[in-house]
Amino acid sequence: MEAFNQKLFLWINAGADAPSWLIESGRFLAEWPLIMAALLALLTLPMHREQAPLIMLRVGCTLVLALSVAYLFRYNFEHARPFVMGLGRTLTDHAPTSSFPSIHMTLVLATGFPLLLIAATRATGAIILFLAALVAWARIYLGVHFPFDMLGALVISAVAALIVQRLPLKKLLPARFSS
Repeated sequence: MEAFNQKLFLWINAGADAPSWLIESGRFLAEWPLIMAALLALLTLPMHREQAPLIMLRVGCTLVLALSVAYLFRYNFEHARPFVMGLGRTLTDHAPTSSFPSIHMTLVLATGFPLLLIAATRATGAIILFLAALVAWARIYLGVHFPFDMLGALVISAVAALIVQRLPLKKLLPARFSS
């Protein structure tokens, strides 16, 4: 599996002949979709005033659960980043921390998945998941993550969203919001 992960990384990672516009696009897409996802989630709330407290609670709980699990993996399962292994080309600065799973990807996905699971916010969730795909490409392209780092973030975030969706969170809200 590790050999496949590395091979896939090398296929996506920017080569020596990568155009500067694509590298700059990668740098933009490696960071800014996190902010875009948060803004999209917040901009969705006024359109769904009655469901807004439940939406915020589901997104917040999913973020806390997904990030907690992601950091547990980070601290208990050391996986070197590509540049630490001398693999591929690195086109952005990054600390040599454990790469699995991607925290950037977890943040975007843990924002998008709960929205995808709520009928009223499904379109916003789908847009955020598209942004997550761009983050995944960019972080691999720039040489700071492996594809399996992204897959790990996807699984963790999806499972966290499904767990949170099953929780009786409506009971935590005042009666006027739980209908």
